Amino acid sequence: MGLNPHNHEYYTSDLRYGMSMHTFLHEGEEPQEKIYRSMCRRLLFLKNKLLRDLAAAEKIFVYSSACRLSEQDLDALVAALRRHGPVTLLHVCPAGAQHQPGEVIVLDDGLLVGFLGRVGYDGKRWDILFDQWLTICERAVALQTASVHPPAARLAS
Repeated sequence: MGLNPHNHEYYTSDLRYGMSMHTFLHEGEEPQEKIYRSMCRRLLFLKNKLLRDLAAAEKIFVYSSACRLSEQDLDALVAALRRHGPVTLLHVCPAGAQHQPGEVIVLDDGLLVGFLGRVGYDGKRWDILFDQWLTICERAVALQTASVHPPAARLAS
């Protein structure tokens, strides 16, 4: 657990995967040990919720990065997620010369890649392309729904 020097908010930080999370608690509001115990309970709750969601496979899981993952890295990520359930993964990355912002492609069954005009955080400020995110999400849902319920299967039911 760390303390943000700019706003004095505590945050958790996962050193292995480089993820940080707000605590929404600031220095002096609660004893540090109490905040630590609370964050440990919160992380355990979120871990268990993620595992339940992966097993249920009712959601599209999104992994966003500042660059497109290699096929090898995507395969490893999908394999790790699918150890817990038959999930769909949407990898969102910046568009290059070959793909337009807002485009979504299917790499494999349950593996999609969506493209943004730029990442939302440049290291100094946030500038999220909400319209492109919405387009990507809508297209991903349409593609995932079509693969789960192909037109022929819908006609037969």
